[in-house]
Amino acid sequence: MTLYEKIYRHLLDEIKAGKLKLGDRMPSESDLSTQFGVSRITSKKGLR
Repeated sequence: MTLYEKIYRHLLDEIKAGKLKLGDRMPSESDLSTQFGVSRITSKKGLR
């Protein structure tokens, strides 16, 4: 699994668990890059 797929799956799990709801702000590229130790480009790809 690629790093951006890990970010994508993490966000999907957060939505499924109800931690992220409709209308909530998604974590920023910067926040995700820090949390996962990846570049902002990788975190951006995970958000897409």
